Amino acid sequence: MMDYSSITSHPYPFLQRTDRTDQRLKQ
Repeated sequence: MMDYSSITSHPYPFLQRTDRTDQRLKQ
């Protein structure tokens, strides 16, 4: 699960949240 990796990469949960939206938009 790439999403999980992103959460660990980012120290803040809110940051990961934004990343997820960006990835969705890219797709």
